[in-house]
Amino acid sequence: MTNSLVKNISHYGALLLTVGLTIWLEFILTMEWSSPYCMSQEDGPGYAAFGMPLPYMQFGGASSLQYEFMPHIYLLNLIVLSAIAFPTISWTFDRLSLTVSTRWRTVAGVVGLVLLAARISLLMLSISIKMLIPTLSIGDHYEPYVDFRPVGLCLHDGYYECKPSPYWFPDGWKYDQSK
Repeated sequence: MTNSLVKNISHYGALLLTVGLTIWLEFILTMEWSSPYCMSQEDGPGYAAFGMPLPYMQFGGASSLQYEFMPHIYLLNLIVLSAIAFPTISWTFDRLSLTVSTRWRTVAGVVGLVLLAARISLLMLSISIKMLIPTLSIGDHYEPYVDFRPVGLCLHDGYYECKPSPYWFPDGWKYDQSK
């Protein structure tokens, strides 16, 4: 590696590590979202949506392992989560810089860069094999995007069942189909 590249990785080490950790933590642990359609599945099953802090992925229902994916919301989620985590990681880097050499800052930056590159590679592969289908909005005419409500944290395994949320939708499905 050139000296300027090492210097840049060291300088942006906290940011690279923050984004790298955030992208993987959100992939492993995310939020499940419910909709009113989960209460009354007259036209077939309803599927959970996933994403934190906003839903960006939902099983399409057409074939196994095919999900609707909103890349713009995914990117917004990563920006928000990284902005929340960055002050803590940056503060830790500043405290450690008094006792830790520049070499460790560079190593942390490289780790963050590798984590980021690995996740982006997996996303690109998933899109190219049509496992993730990019779309502007998840759900269909039975589930407008604004109707999704958080159910709770979950492991990001992409299971299909939608958990009805009596807290958010105590009266069941009240969507007006005449719109």
